[in-house]
Amino acid sequence: MHDFNKPPFLIRHETPYPSVTTEFTGKTAWVRFANFLYESAGAPTSLKLQYQFQYVVDNETGEKSPWANIGKPVAFGEVTGWEPVTVNKTVEISSGTARIDYRIRLIGSDGSDQGSLIVRNSAGKMVDYSDWWNAAIGRVYMHTLAGNRVATPIASVKQGTAL
Repeated sequence: MHDFNKPPFLIRHETPYPSVTTEFTGKTAWVRFANFLYESAGAPTSLKLQYQFQYVVDNETGEKSPWANIGKPVAFGEVTGWEPVTVNKTVEISSGTARIDYRIRLIGSDGSDQGSLIVRNSAGKMVDYSDWWNAAIGRVYMHTLAGNRVATPIASVKQGTAL
């Protein structure tokens, strides 16, 4: 449900869920991103959003990867596919979990990057959207952006685990 005065959006969980079989435990989790951002109450955003992730590539130095896209840009009510994200665990032979950083970029009608999505935070200030979640190798996650960009309740990503 995104608006009690409108029919619900149905997001089909495309199956089978993605997976990788390796000799060890792999390095991949999958994320699917849904855009249900409102500008303010009752006003869906007209912005096209590109969800991106970044992870630590060197556990000793803390060096991070370049930002990478999760699927293609999505408009309000649209969803990406299940997209792989790299999980760089610190214990080689383990099930493996690691922090993944996320940001959202605005995409212009010409396909150009227009900068970071700016949202109202809980202190009432307008800030670049950023977040992080731990990801476990082999898991499949749904990230849904919902709430209001410039009003309360504020926008945030909710994470659900599909597998």
